[in-house]
Order: sequence, then structure tokens, then C-alpha cells
Amino acid sequence: TLSYNHKMNLKVFEKLLLICIAPKYIAIGYASKKGKLSMHSNLSPYVDKKRCKACFKCLKWCNVSAIRNLEGVAFIDPAIFVGCGLCLEICEYMAININWETKSSLMQKKMVEYAYAAVKEKPVIFVNFLVDISPICDSYSHNRYPMTNDIGVLFSTDPVSIDRVSYELILKYIGYDPFKKEHPSIDSTVQLKYGEEIGLGKNDYELFEVI
Repeated sequence: TLSYNHKMNLKVFEKLLLICIAPKYIAIGYASKKGKLSMHSNLSPYVDKKRCKACFKCLKWCNVSAIRNLEGVAFIDPAIFVGCGLCLEICEYMAININWETKSSLMQKKMVEYAYAAVKEKPVIFVNFLVDISPICDSYSHNRYPMTNDIGVLFSTDPVSIDRVSYELILKYIGYDPFKKEHPSIDSTVQLKYGEEIGLGKNDYELFEVI
């Protein structure tokens, strides 16, 4: 069961919030540093040689020296890479990429497993703020304008159903799937299906609007 309030004073509510935002941030927020790296470790990036300008900014910023100059372009050693993703953010020429089509599903499943471990058998209320909804992950320092107007705040005792209804509300308000348009090779519902499969929650829901 979910409640939905689109007129709530968010600044006041944020001061009262004591619970969890579901479920990606449960996984990322509660995991240890080693766990965070484990979730991202399969996302080994590669360098597009045609885009690389040989500025080697990524090489200078890499904390584990996984990037080197190889014949005039940057090269990322997958044996050393730890999954922090900093190089993707640093590159100004979008020369560093990830094969999301084959990697995203595994990462989504890892996040669901970490979220499940964090909340298993615990009395938790989950909260989703459908505000400033961006087309890419908000962990990046850069982003674009929100894809839609603010929708509201949702509450639930089920982390899967709250993300399912959040996803469907966004599609309803925009009129199409903006995430699929932005990332056509990624199935963003993998985490929802897998979450129900391992017992994290259910995809079914009832939505009650609170004014």
C-alpha cells in the first residue's frame, strides 16, 4: 500500500525524514566501500579511440593507476580497474564508455541483493521523492534539466512496489518511457523483477492519494 502527496512542503518534511529511500540508495548507502566497489566492479569501461583527444586527464585522476597511455590514447586496464566510475565523469569528450547492454542487468541485481541484506526482517518505511527527476544518475556532477514537473512524495512498506509505482507514474506524466529513450539498451525493470524474485518486495500495489 502506498500513499502519495503532491502538495507536501518538502523542506519541512526532509527535516522529519528518518527512514529509507528505496531501493538503489539503500544498497549504495548501506554498503561498505568494498560493497560499493563490488556492485560496480563488472562495469569495466573502455576507451573510444576515435573520441579520445589524448589529454590524459583520466590518467591523472585515476586513484588506482588503471589508466595508461597506450600508443597515444588512453587505455583502461580491466585487471586493475575497481569500478569507481570517476573516469566516465572526468572525460570531457565522452570517450570513455560502458557496454551497458551486457553489464547493467548484473549491476541492478547486485544492488537488489545489497538492499535486501540491509532491510531484511527490519520494520522500515520507504520514501521516494519524485522531484527534479533527471535522465541520468544523480551521482554525476553534471546533469540536464528535469524531464517532468515534480510529481510528489510516496510512502510504502515495500521497496519494490514503491519503485514500480514511481516508474509508472513518471511514464504516465510524460507519456512515454524517458529512461528507455535515454538508454535504449538498458532494461530498467530488471531490478524490480529480481527484487520480487528474491523476496525483497512485490510489484503489485494499491495507490492512495493524500491531499
